[in-house]
Formats: sequence, C-alpha cells, structure tokens
Amino acid sequence: MNLDELLSYFDNKQMLPKTINWTNVLPNSVSNVGFSYPQIYVDDWLQKDFNSINNGMVKKQFELIKFNTTLLNRSTFDFENMINEVSDPQFTNNLNQILGAYNNGWFYVSASAIGGLIEMLLYKTAVNYGKDNFETQRDKITKKNYVKKMHELRNFTKSFNEDQQIHFDSLDELTMDRDYLTRNAVSHYTTGFVNEREIESLFIALSNTYIRYFLPSKHYAQNNL
Repeated sequence: MNLDELLSYFDNKQMLPKTINWTNVLPNSVSNVGFSYPQIYVDDWLQKDFNSINNGMVKKQFELIKFNTTLLNRSTFDFENMINEVSDPQFTNNLNQILGAYNNGWFYVSASAIGGLIEMLLYKTAVNYGKDNFETQRDKITKKNYVKKMHELRNFTKSFNEDQQIHFDSLDELTMDRDYLTRNAVSHYTTGFVNEREIESLFIALSNTYIRYFLPSKHYAQNNL
C-alpha cells in the first residue's frame, strides 16, 4: 500500500479529524510508526508531524540582538559597540556565531572559540601600533610571544597620551596566564563539558582585552597612522 492509498484508507475508516482539509496533506509526511491498530498509527503520526513543524517554527537565528541575558547582561560586555569599534567582518561573524552557540546551549562550542577572538584583538593591537613583527617559532604566535609584545608596547607607549597607552604589569601578565589556562583547559583538556561560568570568564577576558589593549591602540592609530 503506497502513501496515497494509506491516506485514503484512513479517510474511509473515518479515522482522520474532520477539522483538517486532508486533500492538502502531503503523503510524505506520513511516518513509519510501529502500531498495534490503525488509530494508534494516526495519532502517533499526527503528533510527530506537529512536533516537527512546531520545533522548526520556534528555532531562532544566531542574532546578536537575541543574546541570552539570563546569565550575561549584554550591556555588561557591550558586544555591539565592540563589533562597531573593531570593524572587522571576520570578528563580527565569529562573535555572532559564538553568541548563537551560547543561545542554543552549545557551551563547549562557544567557549572553545572565544580564545581565537582574544588573540585576534591582541594581534590587531600590535598592528595598530605598527609593531606587528613577532619573534616566533614555526610562524606560530603563542602566549609567550603576546606577553613579550605587550611588554614592548608598554615601553613604546609610556610617553603617549593616557588613552593611547598600554599598561601591562605583573598582574596583567598573571591575568593573561589565567585566561590562557582557562582557554586551553576548555579547548584541549576537557571531555566536552563546559559550564556557563567558564564562558563568562572567557567573555570577561575578551572584554578586558578589548578595553585595555585594543581601544588604546585604535586611539593611537587614528591619531598617528
């Protein structure tokens, strides 16, 4: 019995609700469900089809304006302003997808990607000062290279206006160590389980990098380069 015949059979047996125009039903929507008698089949099929349609309708796109505020108040991190100031399509797209993953409860995916944004801002900071020459091994910039670069930028900017200076002391270095430990623990040494608190910690690290390093470098670039 093909699907059209199956629908016709149910209709002839008066098993289909009269409130629905069954001439518009797609036969392919009928699922293969185990059943002991026809009415159970019909009930199960209709419920599965309803659930499928309903789930599809309630899914949300990965939009920044729908960021989940249950844990993180959007104004605390000011992501929209961060996107505008960085003004980089790759940064915008990556952050948008991270927030989308967080909204959907994919905490491991979200947390694993934040470290890349932090490094992107650190690199852009060096570029804005015209100091993007890193001493690396195998062309890979590591935390050690970024720490050395921040010390260099601190010395380079000492005589600049306050809003163009980089402040990087031993406490800042410890903070960067902690941020990298959190990032590496999430990305490399977990079983795939990450809680919201770890994501919050990484968002704080991203925000600090943006405020303390990237913004002063952008102020310098706007006035000197």
